[in-house]
Amino acid sequence: MEQWSAKLEPGKTFSITPKLELTTLLSDELTTPLFGSSGRTWSTERLSEIGAELQQCRRAAAKRKDKQAANDLYKAMKELRTASKSLFRVERARVTADRDVQLLVDQPPTPGLSNLIALAQQALRGVDVQQELRSNRSFGPIGGNVANLQRAYDSLPEKDREALIARLGERGESANSEQQSIDQEWAEARQALAGVPADAQGLQKLQRLVQLPILDKVDRNEARAYRDAIQKKRWAIQSSLQKQQAQQAAAEAARPIDLIARLEALFSGDRVDTASLGGLQPGMPYSQAANTLERDWHFEGEFSPTGSPTKYAGTRQEWPRFKSERRNGGIVELAKLDDGQIGQITYTELYKAMVIDDVARNWLIQRFGEPDDMQASSESHLMSWNAGSRRLQVSLSHQLDMFDRSAGYKSQLAIAMWNEAYEDFLQAQNARCDEIRKIPRNEMSIEQSVWFFPNCPLGPGHHDTAGL
Repeated sequence: MEQWSAKLEPGKTFSITPKLELTTLLSDELTTPLFGSSGRTWSTERLSEIGAELQQCRRAAAKRKDKQAANDLYKAMKELRTASKSLFRVERARVTADRDVQLLVDQPPTPGLSNLIALAQQALRGVDVQQELRSNRSFGPIGGNVANLQRAYDSLPEKDREALIARLGERGESANSEQQSIDQEWAEARQALAGVPADAQGLQKLQRLVQLPILDKVDRNEARAYRDAIQKKRWAIQSSLQKQQAQQAAAEAARPIDLIARLEALFSGDRVDTASLGGLQPGMPYSQAANTLERDWHFEGEFSPTGSPTKYAGTRQEWPRFKSERRNGGIVELAKLDDGQIGQITYTELYKAMVIDDVARNWLIQRFGEPDDMQASSESHLMSWNAGSRRLQVSLSHQLDMFDRSAGYKSQLAIAMWNEAYEDFLQAQNARCDEIRKIPRNEMSIEQSVWFFPNCPLGPGHHDTAGL
């Protein structure tokens, strides 16, 4: 790669289309021996891959302090970025020209089709056909596709243009022979519309019928009446299906949620002192926990003035899945110790229906044993386990605040996992809060003020505690 980049001749290019050029670094003789293919044929994706390889080589050259090689590689990368613009124009022109030619090839036989195809071939040879297109309105909207080919000429390699011209030529030869089948196709289309069933498959069939090529071959008034009949039938089917879907949605919304699958996805390990919550454990480094949330959970951190988020929620891409599963996706909060390790992990998730408490409680007991403490009411259950230096709490609640209820949520699962080190951390923090509270406000140092307000509850005697 270094030898290849050293062969760059700044300013020297070669033509790939009538208006586009590439650096000679991408010429056949310089690229085929090294990469196995000519640079003129590369896609922008391939170009990006090679750019990434050049970047790696440049870093290696810089590491061994080879300034000349690093400089050559940098210049080659710049040339590839410039070349990518030209290759992107070629790719885009190929796609649009292929689409326009296919639309022409798919046109039904009409008296002017042969002339239109001939104009398209001239456009691909660089002949200006705009005046003829403007003067012949019988071409209709399809004339715009010929104009597109005129514009694509400058960005298409000769090989591509010749292939498109050949495709158009084949269609021109067969255009006249298709006219005889139009009447039969039209009769079959009317028969198909009459037999459309009043269900979801019927809607799919209507969608196919409205796109039938025969509609562009018959009289416009007949085609319009056919499309109107399709629309009336579509409305009738949609109205019936919407009523059915509303009934099904109401039944689904009322169906209780079984949390077993969710709990199995969250918890790993069958002992409190070794369990993890989706790969998260107290005592792990904050950076590892953050990477786990971003990589495995597909969560992202909320803004934090410190630059290290402590609250994470699902990314926007995950919202449709959460909605289909009738949950909000949950929020994870990380409590850090002074040494940067995680002291406590808290996970809270809301559900759009009532959860089956008994099933969830039995699963938790089978997994972690009888809880050391259980607080229960008609609206909630809080289960607590202690094992060595580890603590675990799980809450199942139907007692939500007004905001969550107004959003349609009916149940909450909350999990807290922490260790003794976090309890000691809070004890020390609360003690320091109490000491600072005794200091008059006007005698408090700047360092004490900066530490106090984000770490201490404002009320006298109020202390932060671990768990839920």
